[in-house]
Amino acid sequence: MNNQNKFKYLIIILSLFATLTSKAQKADAPPEHLAIKSANWDIINDLSYKMDKSGDFAPIFSDRLKAINGKTIDLKGYIVPFKMGAKHKNFAISVLPISQCYFCGQGNIPPMVEVIMTEAIPYSDKAITVKGKIKLNTNDTNHMEIILDQAEQVN
Repeated sequence: MNNQNKFKYLIIILSLFATLTSKAQKADAPPEHLAIKSANWDIINDLSYKMDKSGDFAPIFSDRLKAINGKTIDLKGYIVPFKMGAKHKNFAISVLPISQCYFCGQGNIPPMVEVIMTEAIPYSDKAITVKGKIKLNTNDTNHMEIILDQAEQVN
């Protein structure tokens, strides 16, 4: 994914966070949700980037990420829609809900994975669990670097 597309994804996702936040929160207020933690999210969080000579960022996949490439895993997280709608077949899943955007600014952007469902599911602000096949993406600029393909909701 080239620099321009990566920054567009980040801007879109952060704009959605800001737009969909339903209430203002005080700086000293505790978060309503804690980030979801799991062994699979720990592996996904290994993703890093390296700038090439042209100034584009290329994903660097750890050995642990390479080990799960092509394997079926499940991820619990929150839907981050790419576009507005009641149902979604393609979205990102994150360890934090959209309503926690205020708090995600205190560290890095939370880990996210692109999800491609076999069937569209309704949007929810509650955590969901999806199961699908991991694909590491190095060259398709229309998709994120880590994709959960052929996914189905399991809860």
